[in-house]
Amino acid sequence: MLFDENVQDATYHAGIFVPPTEVRLSNFGCLVTIVGEELLKREVNDRVIQIVECCGYTHVPFRLFGEPFVTRERFNGDLFNQLFDYV
Repeated sequence: MLFDENVQDATYHAGIFVPPTEVRLSNFGCLVTIVGEELLKREVNDRVIQIVECCGYTHVPFRLFGEPFVTRERFNGDLFNQLFDYV
């Protein structure tokens, strides 16, 4: 696991790399999502969610943002962009 705290020009303040995914901590409302969470084993995904919720974050399932991140078109105003992405 790697911690990226040097995020700039983004709507999230830190990323935690849990290969092959990234946990992103939003600048808004103590929200967290796992980018590509379908790539994690179920027990790893559940453990990550348990840890971030113990730290006071609310997990937002990545599926709420629509199609998988690698295949969808992104545009300004998109909910993922507003909460968890570079601007």
